Amino acid sequence: MAISVDEPHQSAAWARKRGLAFPLLSDPDLAVIDAFDVRNEQAGDLPLHAVFIVNREGNVTYRKIARRRVRPDELLAALDGERLRCCPGRCDATICEPIPR
Repeated sequence: MAISVDEPHQSAAWARKRGLAFPLLSDPDLAVIDAFDVRNEQAGDLPLHAVFIVNREGNVTYRKIARRRVRPDELLAALDGERLRCCPGRCDATICEPIPR
């Protein structure tokens, strides 16, 4: 699933246009954004780019919070369970870590 700050009708239209096969939820009041502490104070009420991988038991097994979107190779590696490390000068993440199992 993904979460956007856009209104539900905007998120639904965006998801349909891109043919997304997963739920795209709306958080226009920023409740989830604040609960996960990913509000980008420098950009008004926009969130930082964040990825949380949650296993079937509901445990966060990976999180990345940054000013840029996660690259596909980073996401695929995290999904495969590889331990990622940020590369100085190539990553602007404030948090980039696998969560110990």
